[in-house]
Amino acid sequence: MLCDTLRIGMEQKHALKTYREQNNLSRTEVAKRIGITLGMVAHIENGVRKPSPELALKAESVGIPKNVLRPDLWPVEGQA
Repeated sequence: MLCDTLRIGMEQKHALKTYREQNNLSRTEVAKRIGITLGMVAHIENGVRKPSPELALKAESVGIPKNVLRPDLWPVEGQA
């Protein structure tokens, strides 16, 4: 399963949106890069879905840091 359905913390909830905006990426671009639906990107950004570790690793393979999708598993340096 690529995502678990649950509510997640604010820091994690906004990590993908912050990354996307800082890199001038649309939700559609992120969805295409990772290979997920536009709706899934919205669910991740809104805290409706929590991406699996596998999805985070898949994102990393296309240039999106894994800690953007799962900062709970891979904290940003200096924030652990």
